[in-house]
Amino acid sequence: MVLIPDGTFTMGAPETEESSRDNERPQHDVTISSFLMGRYPITQQQWQAIATRTDLKVEIDLEEDPSHFKDHYV
Repeated sequence: MVLIPDGTFTMGAPETEESSRDNERPQHDVTISSFLMGRYPITQQQWQAIATRTDLKVEIDLEEDPSHFKDHYV
């Protein structure tokens, strides 16, 4: 796990950026609290192993198969 520190950053594209899209504006400040993020991506099989564990549930049910790539083999 990696600690992502709290802080504020500017999100969105400036009006002067010609190649940006409308949904990237207006620029605005975003403030986040620190949080932990996994250092490495996980496989669908690893996700399913955790999502099916009811003893690890914190506040929400995890979707067991959230992948958009359902026709591919794991």
